[in-house]
Amino acid sequence: MNPHSHDFDQFPFWAYLNQPFFDPSQPFIFNPRAFSRYYKVQQLEHCWRLSERRLLEHCWRQDSPDKQNP
Repeated sequence: MNPHSHDFDQFPFWAYLNQPFFDPSQPFIFNPRAFSRYYKVQQLEHCWRLSERRLLEHCWRQDSPDKQNP
């Protein structure tokens, strides 16, 4: 079994093909492996931001003595 076949199955083809060509904030990445690493990092950062937001919202909703006694 090829150890890299699993990576090939999870490659984000659609995201790779839909890269903007002339966007200065995100240059086009020609190398598929480099794009895959970049895409994974972007996904992890997105998940991190969501988890931070959920944690902050959860903490905000907690009842504290200050909120109960105006």
